[in-house]
Amino acid sequence: MVRLALPGVMMTFCEWLAFDILSFSAAYLSNVHLAGQSVLMTVCVLMYHIPFPVSIAATTRFGNLIGYGALSAARTAALTYTIVFIGIGILDITLMVSLKNYIPILFSKDPEVHAKVAEVMPVVAAAQFFDATTALCNGLVRGLGRQFVGGFINLGVYYIFAVPLALFLAFGPPHLSLAGLWIGPCSGLAAITLFEGSYVKWSNWQRAIDDAREREE
Repeated sequence: MVRLALPGVMMTFCEWLAFDILSFSAAYLSNVHLAGQSVLMTVCVLMYHIPFPVSIAATTRFGNLIGYGALSAARTAALTYTIVFIGIGILDITLMVSLKNYIPILFSKDPEVHAKVAEVMPVVAAAQFFDATTALCNGLVRGLGRQFVGGFINLGVYYIFAVPLALFLAFGPPHLSLAGLWIGPCSGLAAITLFEGSYVKWSNWQRAIDDAREREE
């Protein structure tokens, strides 16, 4: 169980640490950018409370079906969860984009902060869509008992690709500032969805069933 738990922790830890690094980096832009980042992160954490608990439920149900050996039911469940999480992602985008001029008013009276948050909110909304699909893929990977795969995918994508890309776009020649800090993780979340989704689709589910039964013995 420890071999499953530690990489499972790494899957979540890698994402949160990456976002914290980017939040600290916003302090090197300006006070307005830092305030805007604080607003955006607060909104993202709030919105993430929709897909994350659903992914835990999906892990439990999908994992039970895998452990039971019900491959056909597991495939049906995976397809159902895919539709649900895409719906959650679309809901996130719709809410954040349609309310981009109203959300910052709840956090600050500074018109510069309002403008900065509204400017970056569409990029953050896209990141939240892929955060929902990533939550789905993470949940299915956990259900297969392949946390080590998800852990190393998250570790590699965030710290080899997403964080360096964000810092380059924000502080490098593109000078995209706060938008650049969010394009990086948005791209990373899309990459994780692609890699983990492909792994779940093409991996040997029967082998996952056999491994689960070996653990029981």
